[in-house]
Amino acid sequence: MRARKLRLWGKSTPEIAAEAEKFAVNHILPKEGFADFYHASSTDRFFPFDIIAALNGQRVLIDVTTGLSKMIMRTGQKQLADALLMPMYVLFVKPDFSKYQLKQCKPAKTVAIRISELVPIE
Repeated sequence: MRARKLRLWGKSTPEIAAEAEKFAVNHILPKEGFADFYHASSTDRFFPFDIIAALNGQRVLIDVTTGLSKMIMRTGQKQLADALLMPMYVLFVKPDFSKYQLKQCKPAKTVAIRISELVPIE
């Protein structure tokens, strides 16, 4: 199953991942209702989240990835988001920038894409 997803998803590089973060701030996240962005990983690549933004008047944490899944419990991101009382989202951006999927993190160890739920990028 993972090999099939990887064939459909494509491979990424660190350069593509960095570009995906910028693309998210400029194109995807505003369409999803997010505003007032702080691109944290552009100033400190070790910051635990890529973007801090506002959604419906509340500050939220966003991790952008070009991978198929994100292990949020092992990295400590979910625990930090919970301690800060801030919702956490993972934005999956397809490495060819043709589709994306935005997921709010719920209590789970891993957040993963669902190929059937990808949204085309226009």
